[in-house]
Amino acid sequence: MKLYQINQSLYAPTVEADWVASLQAGDSVLFFEAGVLRALHQSDQIKSLDERGILLFYRQADLDAYGVGPLLGHGLCDAEWVELTTRSHSVISW
Repeated sequence: MKLYQINQSLYAPTVEADWVASLQAGDSVLFFEAGVLRALHQSDQIKSLDERGILLFYRQADLDAYGVGPLLGHGLCDAEWVELTTRSHSVISW
């Protein structure tokens, strides 16, 4: 399983298409920093990822800071983020 870390609310269209297309079922995506805003502004994309079998996670401290919560996926404390990172075969940050 690969872990993709997304820290932007939106990337340039070509970058956006690249990271989304590279995901495979069973991969994980962690949204952190401004990336957690996707829970609000890109809910269709989040739903599509969930339907493809992508595991969705959010850094809980960032959700709290922005005052948002995910409709799909799970909030993680920093210790859980570290655990997810160590369980992953590779980590790709976008």
